[in-house]
Amino acid sequence: NDIKRIQGIQPGACCDECDKTMGCVGYTYVNDDPRGTQCYLKSSVDGWTKKIGVHSGTMPDLPAWSKCGDYSGFRPCVLAFYCQPWDRTNYQCIERPRCYVETNIDYYGNDIKRVTGIGPGECCEECGKTEGCDSYTYINDDPTGTQCYLKNSNGGRVEKIGAVSG
Repeated sequence: NDIKRIQGIQPGACCDECDKTMGCVGYTYVNDDPRGTQCYLKSSVDGWTKKIGVHSGTMPDLPAWSKCGDYSGFRPCVLAFYCQPWDRTNYQCIERPRCYVETNIDYYGNDIKRVTGIGPGECCEECGKTEGCDSYTYINDDPTGTQCYLKNSNGGRVEKIGAVSG
């Protein structure tokens, strides 16, 4: 889960580096490494274990309506919000629709209907109103306008920058 390793800095600077790095949700600072102090910036905090001589921390979730990332990575938003990609350089914390949401994920294939010109929340609602719809993928940065693909399965899960699926 390491994004980057930085040598020779203090614990506070390690936290500051994580805050400045898109996609960084936590850090681990190692004081007793024979090569000198080490700061590891993390894309995930899953699987952390206790270890003597190590200090770890997590970044706070971003406030509502703030910028949360870009194509290179994103940070979590406060509860009831998620990181919506508007284009490759502008991701924003917006209200979470009633559907589960995965940012930068496309449920490739299994399309049953396409709806254009609606927002991500409406895409979720459209799935709920459509017989056989199990999930959806919303694309905001298509040259022809916003695209909502209603699906009968969430199989075919692939990474796609700018997509939101639920």
